Amino acid sequence: MRHRRLVGASLVLAFVVSSGRAADLGIPAPGIGPVYSWSGLYLGAHGGYGRATAPSMTFEGPVAGGQLGFNFQIANMLLLGLETDASGTNVGGTSTITVFGQPATVTSRTYAIGTGRARAGVVLGQFLLYGTGGLGWAANTLKGTVGGLSLTDGRLHTGYSYGGGLEWHFLPMLTVRAEYLHATFGSQTYFTGRVATGDIDANIFRVGINYIR
Repeated sequence: MRHRRLVGASLVLAFVVSSGRAADLGIPAPGIGPVYSWSGLYLGAHGGYGRATAPSMTFEGPVAGGQLGFNFQIANMLLLGLETDASGTNVGGTSTITVFGQPATVTSRTYAIGTGRARAGVVLGQFLLYGTGGLGWAANTLKGTVGGLSLTDGRLHTGYSYGGGLEWHFLPMLTVRAEYLHATFGSQTYFTGRVATGDIDANIFRVGINYIR
């Protein structure tokens, strides 16, 4: 029995010494995994799909772009941050309206959108559940055809956006996310005030990846 106790004590001592040497050499001790910190500057890319509606018109298409932001983790469980993003899009649709008493075919195409938002969330280990909200903009063109005459005009719509998502910190410096954003862009008038779009409501679903410094 005494022999067994000596052997057990020797094994424990050897483990403690080897762990200490590993720490001195910068080698993680057995059983200690990587540390996942959400704090810091991050840069990433995203892709998804958008669907927008305006009075008498619905248009949809793909969305892809990039985002830049900063996170600040508080007390291990709370996160505050800021994010800006910009996307190229091909969200478009065609409708028929009446201009000067004549039927006109109007094609609307949004070719770029962007937002500037605050984020707040709850950190659950390697997962982040967050809400977000802020400002938004959309660059749009309107092409109209009346009586064989074709005209094109472009405008910048501004408004607000909000939404939320789930993000996974799957590697120490990489995260992936799934996100939903709703954006409302204010009305603009095209063709020297002859055609007003009304407010545009957009629903955007996208996934992304981020590199955290």
